[in-house]
Parts: sequence; C-alpha cells; structure tokens
Amino acid sequence: MKHLWSIICNRLIIDEQTNNATIIDILEEIKIKKEFLQNRKELPFFFNFVSLWFVEDEDEHEKETNVIIEFYDPNNNKLNDFNFSFALPQRKKRIRTNVKFDRFVLNGSGTYRIKVKQDNTEVAEIPLEIIII
Repeated sequence: MKHLWSIICNRLIIDEQTNNATIIDILEEIKIKKEFLQNRKELPFFFNFVSLWFVEDEDEHEKETNVIIEFYDPNNNKLNDFNFSFALPQRKKRIRTNVKFDRFVLNGSGTYRIKVKQDNTEVAEIPLEIIII
C-alpha cells in the first residue's frame, strides 16, 4: 500500500454517486489572537486530516495497514499522536481516510509538523504555520 498524499482541511464532502471528494478550506496557516487563548494549551479547533492510499500489489488487499499521525511543535517536540488501522477491500485500488480532530495542542507560534507513519515508516510530513498575534 502506498501513501499518495495527505492534507489538512476544514471540511471534506464526498459525493454519494461518484465517491469523488471535494476538499474545502485547505489549512496552511492559522492566526490566533492571544486573548482568545486565555492561557490555554489546547485550541478548540475542528479540522480533517485526509489521506489517499493506493494498492500497488494485488496481494496487499485485505492486509491491515497501521497508521500513526504525529503532531510536533516548532521545537520538534512531540505533542501527541493518533493511531488507526485499515484494510483495503478486494477489487479496490485506492482508499481515502478521513480523521476528524476537535482540538490542537499549542506551544507558541511557528511551524508545526504533522507526520504520517505507515507501519512505523514515515511517509509524509505536512507543515502547519500557527501565528499567535
């Protein structure tokens, strides 16, 4: 199974007839007023983490893939992670995963990194710029 891409967005809409995805509001940068945080370390913030996976070999069908999404602050300190597994059904060549989050742990302004690991191998790193004003 090959990881093709991952993206952070506000909303994902799946067309029921075609199964095509519409990605709404791709997130690359977030500006937050300091007063809004009120000394909180967690930002109440809803976002989707969408990935697309592709089967390269027919024998990969129904084989379970383990995924870890790791969040790192601008100083490269690991903030938290999320684990899940999935298997691709027979006769499918690709699968889209959509993980919904409702908060983001903060540790100041800067470039946060969200890493995707597949079976303990890093396959993607997505930057998210957070600016506290």
